[in-house]
Amino acid sequence: MKTRFLILTFLVLISFGFQESYSLSCVIPNLGDVYDSSDYVFHGKVLYKNYLTLDSRMPVVTFQIQESFKGNAIEQISVTVNENWDYQFEDGFEYVVFVYREELSLMTDPCWPKFHTFHSTLDIVKKLAQSDVEIRSQTTEFVYESLLPEERKELEENQKIIQEKKLERWDEITFQKQMTVFAGILMIPVVAVMAFVYFRRNRK
Repeated sequence: MKTRFLILTFLVLISFGFQESYSLSCVIPNLGDVYDSSDYVFHGKVLYKNYLTLDSRMPVVTFQIQESFKGNAIEQISVTVNENWDYQFEDGFEYVVFVYREELSLMTDPCWPKFHTFHSTLDIVKKLAQSDVEIRSQTTEFVYESLLPEERKELEENQKIIQEKKLERWDEITFQKQMTVFAGILMIPVVAVMAFVYFRRNRK
């Protein structure tokens, strides 16, 4: 019994800091379907990201609304983002975002597009909001192919910055996980001593 207790305690402690890994497979949707499924579609600037949530992989991103295409978002809107699959948003950058409501939260779908804001993308989204049949049947690829050369260059520069931020964030999360595991390992001898004292007292 004592041995089983110690083994169980050990397994529980070393499991801290380890999380399940998931794979994501997306069927690329057309813009019309994404627009219809969204509760909000807007052009917004990222004000800040809040990682003090129940799951640090799912921060709440707050946007300053520049223009609303669907849902009448006003001034600011906060959206939960799953950064396991979808690390896109960074402070100071502007995006066109498609958002749906889930219970009391607003969410982005990892398989839905998030466009950096350029004149070309805004023109396309405005036509989408006006139910342009040709635009509705297009996919994300069409939007990127429509970018002007200078817009593509700016997008590449933006993506480099975001990738650097992503790596910094992952390094921080990895360090936090390592510290959690280390703390768990340090607790093992403490728990073992407590278990030993407990069983010894019960045997008397």
